[in-house]
Amino acid sequence: EVLGFDNVLDYVVKTRGGDRDRWGAVADTIAFHESGPRQRMNPEARQYPKGPGRGVFQFEGPSLKTAQNRYTTVANVMGVGVNPNILNATSADQLSLEDQYTLFYVNMLEGPAQLGKYTKGEIDIIDLCFMITNILNVYISVHLYHCGLFAPI
Repeated sequence: EVLGFDNVLDYVVKTRGGDRDRWGAVADTIAFHESGPRQRMNPEARQYPKGPGRGVFQFEGPSLKTAQNRYTTVANVMGVGVNPNILNATSADQLSLEDQYTLFYVNMLEGPAQLGKYTKGEIDIIDLCFMITNILNVYISVHLYHCGLFAPI
């Protein structure tokens, strides 16, 4: 058995609470936002216009490497093997949609977000998404840019 979408999602439910539908909605919400209107939910999405983000979760080079390392860590904790396709990818758009979701879940598990608070109702999905993706900084930057108060490098 190797670490993949089904067993990592079951592991999220077992260790953080909630159910598959709830965690699926979290991942879908973030993928919907990150993939953008031009390539919504496309696993081959590329950050527009020429940014480094790839795939539905817009993993960039360093964040992809972090997610791959976390993938290995979670596989070891679960006592399962690893998928070489996930570990050998040099860009998230080389991975299937299912493999991108697998990386999202392991990244979420090993990241700083307080997942249990979400399933207990102590934080809402917006707060959880901010913890997982730091989307708030993106919104602030875009708003400041459009107001003429921030110039991207």
